[in-house]
Amino acid sequence: MNHRIVLLLLIPLIATSCRSTRSVLTKDDPARRTDGSRVAANSVSSTPSAKSSSLTDPERNRERQSSRSDIIPVSANDETTGEQVARDAAQAPIKLAPNDEGSAAFQPLAVDATGTISEPVQLNTVVQSIYASYPLLQIAFYGRNIAAGEQLSAEGAWDLKLKADTNNTPLGYYQSYRNGVGFEQPTMWGGEVFGGYKLGRGNFEPWYGNRETNDGGEFGAGIRIPLMQNRTIDERRATLWKSTYGVNAVEPFIQAQLIEFIRAGSYAYGDWVAAGLHLRISRELLALAEERDDQIEGQVKAGARPESLLIDNHRLILSRQVKLIEAERKLKTYAIKLSLFLRTSDGQPLVPADDQLPVGFPPATAVTADKMPLDVAEAIARRPELVELDFQHRMAQVDLQQAQNLTLPELDASLWSAKDVGGETDKKGSKTPFQSEAGLNFSVPLQRRKALGKMAAVEGKLVQIATKRQFAENKIATEVQNAVVTIEAAYRSIDKAQQSVKLNEQMERFEAVKLEKGDSDLLLLNLREAATFDARVVEIEALLHYFESQADYRAALALDIAEFGFLSNPNVE
Repeated sequence: MNHRIVLLLLIPLIATSCRSTRSVLTKDDPARRTDGSRVAANSVSSTPSAKSSSLTDPERNRERQSSRSDIIPVSANDETTGEQVARDAAQAPIKLAPNDEGSAAFQPLAVDATGTISEPVQLNTVVQSIYASYPLLQIAFYGRNIAAGEQLSAEGAWDLKLKADTNNTPLGYYQSYRNGVGFEQPTMWGGEVFGGYKLGRGNFEPWYGNRETNDGGEFGAGIRIPLMQNRTIDERRATLWKSTYGVNAVEPFIQAQLIEFIRAGSYAYGDWVAAGLHLRISRELLALAEERDDQIEGQVKAGARPESLLIDNHRLILSRQVKLIEAERKLKTYAIKLSLFLRTSDGQPLVPADDQLPVGFPPATAVTADKMPLDVAEAIARRPELVELDFQHRMAQVDLQQAQNLTLPELDASLWSAKDVGGETDKKGSKTPFQSEAGLNFSVPLQRRKALGKMAAVEGKLVQIATKRQFAENKIATEVQNAVVTIEAAYRSIDKAQQSVKLNEQMERFEAVKLEKGDSDLLLLNLREAATFDARVVEIEALLHYFESQADYRAALALDIAEFGFLSNPNVE
């Protein structure tokens, strides 16, 4: 009956300790259910056609924070108490990618049986491919695995520990046999709950009389509570809170990587389109010389033109054929570079063919600098680098709270109770009564150099982070301003380049008419055609510059991610 009473005392202590630990570790995280099941979360790297009952590794770790709803920015000058740090760590949410089921932006590319794209390649196609299967983005996704693993490791500090021991002395004057089993459960309020059962048999030294138990053994339980140091924060909780922030900090890191990948993919796409336009005008230039060759040959045979004119045109054809070969080489080179970003749903590179080239660049639109202040503010609100620095600031604040905690004395209160059951082994019956013991333990380093040194180091780190954030804001503002100025200049350059093309085409037509009338020669017409070709090259370069400036502008404003999540349909042509 007595041992049942002890068990009834132990069960509430164990249940309360485990429940308090689990409630903090699983707070605001329904993906970590008490039944051990998990909620599947859709990863940005997945496509609807690739969904299955099994999750990829990034998806398994992403589900751990799938219920986060928004990021709470933290100023570098904020001061928080230990309780506030605990609350922030448990509730610091993050807005992840929206559910991409049925989203057109994540549909796999249309590929025919030969493994080539069956439709013209637009920039949106490249962006979709980067979202779905760009290898470096997949590598960034696996940062979730690392952060989730570190968080799981930190949670291990609250693992229920099972302890057992056996100590036997079969030889000697005092022959004894001792066996025991117990548990230890750390709690989220800094202490531990412990208990167990032990059985001692044989002859014991008088000074070790506590090792002997009644026939039924001894049940015991206790609790330790920190009253000063480690009350609101300790090393275990600090590590857990920092790892929680670390899990959330992975998302802005992924988003920053995505911005750069889309910018690089846009540049590669622009180079490929520009190379296709250059090849087109190179072919047109060669076609002019070849078409004129038939006319000159007929005139030479009729005696109206000297044979040297035909030879000179043959020379011109060969020269333009060489330029055409170089243009074809550049197009193939840029197509291969584009295949780093243009991939199938399973990650295989796709080298686009010439017939997948679009007609040209998207139409350029006028841009003014009136919105520049608004753009700067929007960029600062969107850019994930600042969010990542905010999480670094929060983690440093946890370190500061832990350092301040170490300046306090250690004052721990403990309570232990035990009860022997079964037949009495001591004639005095000293083992039978219910036993209880309470105590206080005090300890403090007088110089406290470890704590003070950590505080100084963390305070310096906080200043570093605040300075980095201020510089990052300045850099973002500079990037936005440069992008707007560049787009505005590039737009005006396109207009001037197109006017130059029209004027050169007019002069070329005038010279061709004069050549037919015999008032000019092939050399002058060749110069006019070359000038028109150069003007069209300048126009292509202006269009490419505008296109690249748009990519820089989108990257500066983080337009390809929506409020700390991924856009399901990037607004690109």
